[in-house]
Amino acid sequence: MIHFFHGQFDHPTIWNNYKFLDHSSKSYNLYDLSTEELERTVTGPEDILVGYSLGGRVALKIATHNHFNLKKLILLSSHPGLESQERKERLLWEEEILLRMRTNSLDDFFDFWNTLPLFSQSTHYRPIDKAYFKKSISLFDNNRLSNQPSFMNEMVQFKEKILYVFGYQDKKYSDIAWSLALKGIETLGIQSDHRVHLHKKSIQEIIKRELEI
Repeated sequence: MIHFFHGQFDHPTIWNNYKFLDHSSKSYNLYDLSTEELERTVTGPEDILVGYSLGGRVALKIATHNHFNLKKLILLSSHPGLESQERKERLLWEEEILLRMRTNSLDDFFDFWNTLPLFSQSTHYRPIDKAYFKKSISLFDNNRLSNQPSFMNEMVQFKEKILYVFGYQDKKYSDIAWSLALKGIETLGIQSDHRVHLHKKSIQEIIKRELEI
C-alpha cells in the first residue's frame, strides 16, 4: 500500500491525482487525525510512505516508530530535524507564523506565505478554504519543528529505504539534500522550489519507479 501525507497548507485531496497508480493507497487527513492516531499506523514490508514537507515529517516519524518495516520512504522537501543550536531561532519564527495565522485573514496570510524564499517559483497558491485554515493553526502548533526530535540517526541507519526529493530552486532544502547525500542517503532533485509535490508527472514517475511498475 502507498500511504500519502499532505503538507501544512495542502487540502487533504492533494493526492487524488495519484490514484491512477494500479496499487492500493491511502491518503491521510492530517487536519483531523491526532498524533496518537497517526502513531498507531502500522506498516509492512511492501508499504511505501510518501510525505510532503510537514507530511514527510509525519511519515518519517511513522517509519521510525515501525522500525522502518516498509519498502520505501519517499520524503518530498521534508526536514530531518533541527540541531540544538537551531531551535531557538526556529521557535521565534514559529511564533511569528502562528501570530499571523491567528490575526490575518486567509488572503492576507497567503499573500505573506507565498513571498517566502521557499516558494519563489510557485507564488499564487492557496489550496485551502477558511475552514481548513482554522484547522491548520492547530496542525502547525502541534507539529512544531522546534519541539520535535531529529531523525538523522534513523535516516542514516535505514538509508537504503529512503529517497529524498527536493527542488533545485529551494536553497534551504537543497542544502539539506546535500548533507543527506554525504551520509549516503539517496537524493533526487527536480526543477522546482519547495513545492515539489505540485510537479505531479515527475513525482508520479518517481513513485512508479519505486513500485517497479
